Amino acid sequence: MSAIAIANNPVLHARTKHIEIDHHFVRDHIQSQNIMLMPISTVDQTADIFTKPLSTTRFQQLRLKLTVQQEPFICGEVSELTSTTVHSLTANKPIA
Repeated sequence: MSAIAIANNPVLHARTKHIEIDHHFVRDHIQSQNIMLMPISTVDQTADIFTKPLSTTRFQQLRLKLTVQQEPFICGEVSELTSTTVHSLTANKPIA
């Protein structure tokens, strides 16, 4: 919430001297009405996935918000081995 207040307030405060170009870039776009900053509930903070220990359920919820999908497991079997298949599987292995 305080980041939004600082971005919307054009007065430079002593406590914000360390904020440089990025802050001014955002402030300029706010004043031009190109962007509008909105508060986000702590429940909806997607950044939590990177900064906090989470339950499996919460982790999966946030992962979906990031549109990151779990890779499927590759399962299967070789239904038929031919001499060509066996040769290609063992071609790079030393014979003991």
